[in-house]
Amino acid sequence: MSSKLVIISVDALQTQDLEIMKELPGFKKILEKASIVKNIREVYPTLTNVNHVSIITGVTPAQHGVYHNQYPYAPETDTNWNVVGYNWIWESSAIKVPTLIDAAKEAGLTTAVATWPTMGGAIPDYNFAEMWPYMYGSPRASYGVGSSPEIMDRFFDKYVAGFDFAKSFEVDQFVVPIACDILKENQPDLLLTHIILLDGYRHKTGNDSEYVEKALMKADVHIQNILNATKEAGTYENTNFIIVGDHGQINIEQEFQLNIPFIEAGLISLDSKNLVKDYTAYSFSAGFSSQIMLKDPKDEAMLSSVYHLLLELQKQYPDYIEHIYTIEEAAEEGLTGPFSFVVEGTLGTCFGNQYTGALITKANSPDYHSYKSNHGYHPSKGPKPLMIAFGPDIKENAVIESASVLNECPTFCKLLGIQMPTAEEKALDIIK
Repeated sequence: MSSKLVIISVDALQTQDLEIMKELPGFKKILEKASIVKNIREVYPTLTNVNHVSIITGVTPAQHGVYHNQYPYAPETDTNWNVVGYNWIWESSAIKVPTLIDAAKEAGLTTAVATWPTMGGAIPDYNFAEMWPYMYGSPRASYGVGSSPEIMDRFFDKYVAGFDFAKSFEVDQFVVPIACDILKENQPDLLLTHIILLDGYRHKTGNDSEYVEKALMKADVHIQNILNATKEAGTYENTNFIIVGDHGQINIEQEFQLNIPFIEAGLISLDSKNLVKDYTAYSFSAGFSSQIMLKDPKDEAMLSSVYHLLLELQKQYPDYIEHIYTIEEAAEEGLTGPFSFVVEGTLGTCFGNQYTGALITKANSPDYHSYKSNHGYHPSKGPKPLMIAFGPDIKENAVIESASVLNECPTFCKLLGIQMPTAEEKALDIIK
């Protein structure tokens, strides 16, 4: 097929959102003819970077190598490990297998990214990378590290320089205009872009709050702007469009601090300021699951000791700890990484990374100050993302009730007429 392809990720878009989307003007028109794939099972853990890499590779984290949003580390100066800006896996070199971008370029197609997780670097022809604004001191320096020089020259001052990151996380306000300009001016064969406001609102206000509709209304406008950009470019009739979510979210009922019993067991030592002085093992939260890191993962005695501690904690707190995966058991779930164990919380139990304070804090407690909703759980849980597809090569009004995120990349490849033999699943039956 010779049609172009635009893939729009709406972070945390869920199948249940269709009821709201049907009433919004842009989505309503799209849904009149679009094919819909509901209840798409994510990979483990259900984190943004992990699943976005699976979306564009068609393989599990055990194969593509991105196992978390962030590189694990025990910080010595700050006990909050999940704030924006800390050691995120942003660079495409972290991906161990070919991506959709690689396959498209090998086939001679032009490629573009207007933010996509773990796509920093020079792989796409036109790349405005997804970066946190102060990773390298300033927004200009941070975006410059991961983005194409040409794209920085064209768009940073025009759209990004005046954005107040201290007051707003709504980066869609400049990401979507960049995507639109690339579509109009460069007309790439493949464009990937990532809209994040819905995910942010769900985190801050809950999975089903009134702000979900507000975020979907803004996404509706953003997507119409993207469609209009292809109309201005004269490429709309020759472009297939895919809208995808990457994960669901679950409301948090309580937060469990696994590092506190690690300290009590002598696995982490703190200094007089309650900062990490040394450790043998620590817990690195992935939201509703946590990855257990050992300083020496080859130390069999320590592995046994930590495993015994985790099993004892599960026995002591069965209402909060659902399962302990060994590294071998995690691999069976499609997840490998530098961890030695993965702890899965019960439904509603999120893990924190604090060293001090209460072991368990209920989300309705005045002492709780974190997210209302989160993800990172096992993909057997939670509301599921969906895919909406429309364009000249896509069937009208096909509905598939369930699928895997691993079906998405083969579908993209089929639409582009390219090959990706590393992908693990088959294309979805939505193509004419």
